[in-house]
Amino acid sequence: MSISVLARAWWQVAYRVEARSYSDPSRNGQLDLEQLVSATSAVRLHRSLLLSLGYRFLDVGSDEPTAALQRHRAEIGVAWQPVERLAVNIGYALWAQTLPNGA
Repeated sequence: MSISVLARAWWQVAYRVEARSYSDPSRNGQLDLEQLVSATSAVRLHRSLLLSLGYRFLDVGSDEPTAALQRHRAEIGVAWQPVERLAVNIGYALWAQTLPNGA
């Protein structure tokens, strides 16, 4: 039995920006600018074992001070597929959020 240490690996980085305006009168024409940056990578350690890592950062800026926030999220996961129709996935994520003063 031979084990290939690095059969396959990939890395992906993405950036998304979204601007929103609310027509709801209760929001007084609130304007939000949302930016999301994410990075994900995976390494296939063996034909049945995959290790994945991820990080996301979300920043919401708004003309309504209590609507602004920053959020960080880190993830790690392991997927094991011993046979074609059976897979076991284990993951852990940790996130932190910062709100403006007064929120």
